[in-house]
Amino acid sequence: MTIIPPWVPLDQRPQPDERPTTRGVSRKGDAVDVRRLQTSNGGRRERWALAALHGECADIAAMPPDSGRNHALNGAAYKLGRLVAGGLLDEQDVHGALVHAGVTAGLSETEASRTVMSGLAAGMRSPRTTGGAG
Repeated sequence: MTIIPPWVPLDQRPQPDERPTTRGVSRKGDAVDVRRLQTSNGGRRERWALAALHGECADIAAMPPDSGRNHALNGAAYKLGRLVAGGLLDEQDVHGALVHAGVTAGLSETEASRTVMSGLAAGMRSPRTTGGAG
């Protein structure tokens, strides 16, 4: 049995018979809908990683001006970069979703993209493969 954190909305929780995949997700400079992102095998660790991606994006997107959005975006990119390096998330999906969250929060696309690339690169130097401490 998979335990999904209570803050993940019901309509965004994986269904037991779903066979998730990232195929078909548009990355043409537009928003990446985190709710549609899925992993290749839909395992528990991958669903946990997707919940982490969704949570980070939701937190960033909700930040008001002058609240440390850029710093928070960099931190989120670092944390999620560790999951990318651990093979739990796709780098392009994470980049697109975080840039979209940053733009939603009011950052320019260029600023958000540079921040995300920097944070991802740093995080990918320290892989994390499980939902446990580390």
